[in-house]
Amino acid sequence: MTAQGLHLATQAREAAPHYEHHHLGYNYRMSNLLAGVGRGQMKVLEQRIQQRRANYAYYRQALADLPMLSFPEEWPGTFSNRWLTCVLTENYPQREQIRAALARENIESRPLW
Repeated sequence: MTAQGLHLATQAREAAPHYEHHHLGYNYRMSNLLAGVGRGQMKVLEQRIQQRRANYAYYRQALADLPMLSFPEEWPGTFSNRWLTCVLTENYPQREQIRAALARENIESRPLW
């Protein structure tokens, strides 16, 4: 098997339950179709950001009584679009227990960077 063949054969076989990149790369191409979709979505961008921020506020309030969880804060002078609602845990075993409990309820979660 050639080196290129080995590289291609292993591309979809990462065992990690999260994104794990071993090499830095860029892909800045955008088709005309995707550009058109993006322009159309600009009309509802503000509403989507407001809804994501409302979801974040809801989760933060609903989970406020769980001392093992914390939420990332916005830095002064910044405005997060809250494209992901993230929580921080104190340690790895705790994180995995929470992930397993969520999975039992069919709630998707994953570790992030």
